[in-house]
Amino acid sequence: MNINKLVAAGALMVALALSTSSAMAITAAQVKSTKEAVLSVPVPEMPAKAAELVLAATDKEREAIAVTAVKAIVFKHRASAPVVVAAVSKVAPEVAAAITAAAAELSNDQASIIARAAIKAAPGQSASVNSVLAKFEAPSVAPIVKAAAGTPTGGTVTVSQNTAIDGTSLTGVPVISAPAPTPKDYTLPR
Repeated sequence: MNINKLVAAGALMVALALSTSSAMAITAAQVKSTKEAVLSVPVPEMPAKAAELVLAATDKEREAIAVTAVKAIVFKHRASAPVVVAAVSKVAPEVAAAITAAAAELSNDQASIIARAAIKAAPGQSASVNSVLAKFEAPSVAPIVKAAAGTPTGGTVTVSQNTAIDGTSLTGVPVISAPAPTPKDYTLPR
């Protein structure tokens, strides 16, 4: 192999090693102590403990400590995810997107609530939190056919979208109305 290729490969390896995630900025012992610290307090005190640990961390370690604390709490107590994310985002707004992603990864059904909590606590980070949220939310499926308001027994049908869920076009497809329901009298004996 050519010496220039070896030097280029070595430089690439060094660049990759230096650009590792901030999660690698803390040691295994720090991860363990962070998890133990946040999980050793009662559940209502966990958000405050996580915020305290993040504040005590150095600038290099702050994001990794925040992600570790949030993941530990959300893994054990999913319902506390929005509160924990809000508490940590309030004291360290620069980690709001990272902890939103960490919490949403473990509690995907609460992703929008977690993001709202992070944005409320750190409004300056709304763009980065929203970009993280887009990765976790399922695409919204709006109702394709809606009945007109006030007409429970039939009426006008409006199509609000021209593409079906499977991606096929609905343009020119006839809308078939359902028959009007017949009321039943349940006061009579059966």
